[in-house]
Amino acid sequence: MPLAAAAKTDPGRVRGENQDAFAVYLDRAFFIVADGMGGMNAGKLAAEMSVERVSEAFLSVDANNSPERLKDVVRDVSREIWQKAGSCKSMCGMGATLVAVYVEGASAHVLHAGDSRVYLHREGKLSLLTEDHSVVQGLIRQGYINEKQARVHPCRNQLTRHMGLEKLDPALQKLSLQKGDRLLLCTDGLTKELTEDRIVSILSSEPDLDKCSHRLVEEAVAAGGRDNVTVLLIESH
Repeated sequence: MPLAAAAKTDPGRVRGENQDAFAVYLDRAFFIVADGMGGMNAGKLAAEMSVERVSEAFLSVDANNSPERLKDVVRDVSREIWQKAGSCKSMCGMGATLVAVYVEGASAHVLHAGDSRVYLHREGKLSLLTEDHSVVQGLIRQGYINEKQARVHPCRNQLTRHMGLEKLDPALQKLSLQKGDRLLLCTDGLTKELTEDRIVSILSSEPDLDKCSHRLVEEAVAAGGRDNVTVLLIESH
């Protein structure tokens, strides 16, 4: 299935450094976004390692790629980051969220770990494909708190799965693509600032993929820009 893609990142108004990372491999139908965690430059390094190492390993062969192989690669890179964090005091606690999409024919394989997200925009409607791997999402699922309470909960930034764990079990799912579908990969710098109603409004009103990615990021920054913001859009034709 023919694809188009566009991406945009911005450090936002508060953070001195952009610790997000992304890569687009349109000819290989592989797309990846990471959001770094950790003090000093540890988060930036973890995000860059996640994107670069996963992409390099997964795309190193022309054949025999599979969703399960992607999971294996992600597990290996997570362990590599964990080892690096343990070998250097300044890197202690380093980690990153990760979302990756691999398109195979008319199927999109969506992998994630952490609270970066993948949405499907189809026929004017927005569907969240991923579930945040976070403490508050677990509390929401169990009925202890609601979405509004989660936004101010003291554990709102604690993740249950992320790159940098010794043993990571990333989530993986398969989606059948239709012509005109858009997949939105984003870090939480977007979803902290814009409601899903606003996101779907922008996606539905802007046909140009590059302009659409810029609008999403620019509006998130204008709305507060409290975190780094990264948006990666994929469109099927």
